[in-house]
Amino acid sequence: MNSRSTIVAVVLAVIGVVGVILLYSGDATRTGDRLLVLPGASKIPVDLVDRITVDRAGEASMRFERSGNTWTQVEPFHFPMDAYSIRRLILMATQVQVVRVLDPDDDASRDLGFDPPRALVTWTWPQGSYSLRFGRRGVAGRSYLKLGESRAVYVVTGELYERAVEFDSKNWRDRTIFAPAPDEIDGIEIVDDDRRVVLERQGTRWVMTEPVRTRVDPVAWEALESAIRRARSAGFILDEPDDLSRFGLASPVGTVTVRSTRQVTRGDKVLTVEHVDRLLVGARTGVGSEDRFGLVEGRSVVVQLPGAVVAAFFPRTRSLVDPTASGVLPADVKSFVIRRGDGELRLRRDLERWTAPDLGALADAVAVEAFLEMLTTARATRIEIVDMPLFSAAGRSITLFGFDGRPLDTVRFGMALPGETEHLDQMVMDNGDNVWRIFTDGTEIPMLPEDFGIEVTAGAPGTH
Repeated sequence: MNSRSTIVAVVLAVIGVVGVILLYSGDATRTGDRLLVLPGASKIPVDLVDRITVDRAGEASMRFERSGNTWTQVEPFHFPMDAYSIRRLILMATQVQVVRVLDPDDDASRDLGFDPPRALVTWTWPQGSYSLRFGRRGVAGRSYLKLGESRAVYVVTGELYERAVEFDSKNWRDRTIFAPAPDEIDGIEIVDDDRRVVLERQGTRWVMTEPVRTRVDPVAWEALESAIRRARSAGFILDEPDDLSRFGLASPVGTVTVRSTRQVTRGDKVLTVEHVDRLLVGARTGVGSEDRFGLVEGRSVVVQLPGAVVAAFFPRTRSLVDPTASGVLPADVKSFVIRRGDGELRLRRDLERWTAPDLGALADAVAVEAFLEMLTTARATRIEIVDMPLFSAAGRSITLFGFDGRPLDTVRFGMALPGETEHLDQMVMDNGDNVWRIFTDGTEIPMLPEDFGIEVTAGAPGTH
């Protein structure tokens, strides 16, 4: 080290010693010295803190615990917390600046609000903890606090006092209704009035199992999933209610149950666990309001549900049904058979070509692919879910087969029953699921050889 570096190091050391002397002997701001951080506060390992207790005078003790990246209030009752807000409570403890240290035996140290303290906050991590006792507020944004069991009184500045002592702890809570957000949703049950809708995940697809078993529209599912993951309450009405009937929650007008899997940290292990959340939807919050009272089972807090959130949670059953004639992917189809009242036509994929093996002829590949695309992407303009067929079968159907030779799906075509003149000119299809998909007027389905560019001689099989 050269002589210049040595001189600089000595000067800095002297300044540090003088700063400490001034800190413990009077008001550092009077001399223009830099404010110092609370002893030990800067060593709080922000990312390792996994428990915080907050004991405020006249209030129930609050304890918050971390699992992975999730914070939960576990006392006086369980409720998910906003991770950002809790992290701020940790960070602020590391940033408190000391203006002055008072001798506990001086008259100036008496009656500063420590008997009892306004609040006691303890931050805990695996290898240690840090506690602060808060007295009363001072002037000019200053406040008084003590370190753990220490008798010395610190005059400090910063926002920690307001957050730890005065801030409404409800604002630390996570307003997301289904919080923490599930890693993967496996099932949903929607109940309102006499309606019960059940959706279940099957591999990468969703199916409706009640009130009918049918395919779920991917677009509608994405909207419902987004509503479940993002919906937030408009506020917290009452903690630990003793009478749910006041809010219409003893006999809710509707419920939404979400079955999911979540990643949780237990010790040094990350586990995948199954979880069930059930939201109760109660009465309107006021005359003319679309907002309603709500409560998630297991959380003793009545919340306010915005009207838009409630509407998103209870979509019409028809809107959840996949409106396409078939849910099969065109690329998965090896062959298909079109059955008519007067015969049938079989088409088979042969690499990039399509053939009619029973006719010994080639088909127009563009026409066949367009047919499969229409069958799997065209969306019905109306959905009917009925216990009895609204339309009678017309003796026409299409069965799609996979590359293993097994049937993938059968689409039936229907026509209006006598008296149902409204739909006489509309194409109606179903998959045998009591769901009829009604397409726009003029929709036509190719069924004859010539529709696929197949030229056959008179009397050939499949031409009659």
